[in-house]
Amino acid sequence: MSTTEKVVRAEKFELVDSTGKICATLGPNGPHKQSLTFYDHTGTPRAGIGVSTEGGPSIVQLMGPGATVAIIVEDDGTAKVVLQSQHGQKIGLGLASDGMATLSFFDAASVLRAGVILEAEEEDGRLGLILRNERNQGQPCQPSENTDPRTGKRRRAKRSSEPAPKSKTKRAA
Repeated sequence: MSTTEKVVRAEKFELVDSTGKICATLGPNGPHKQSLTFYDHTGTPRAGIGVSTEGGPSIVQLMGPGATVAIIVEDDGTAKVVLQSQHGQKIGLGLASDGMATLSFFDAASVLRAGVILEAEEEDGRLGLILRNERNQGQPCQPSENTDPRTGKRRRAKRSSEPAPKSKTKRAA
């Protein structure tokens, strides 16, 4: 008579193929972090899901040879998607728990260079734009008065009731 264990306990699990090469791991990934990681045929991590055991972000990552895509959810409800090139440049798309949406552009040193912010608290949903120089000095760019604050699109110019001035050049007949 065989008995089947209902629970298997270990600190870390490694899934291997028939040659003993690691295909996936489940377990600690640094202090206070747990992860499930999948490896390609060369042993390079290609996908992972991680959580912090001490109040940090939860992360899903897809890693390729030239770029990484990460989906991050913080404890406060903030969610973001980060695209990172092999050279370190990043683009982040975020949604804060208060509803503010952001699109951020970072250089290879992780310095914010430009960003678009959509304020959720404003009744008219104001759109903001921030550009930064090489010294990380930034200026918010305000939309012009011809910009619709709800859509961010330019408003059409109002037509004047006065007739347009006549051209001084004569047309050839």
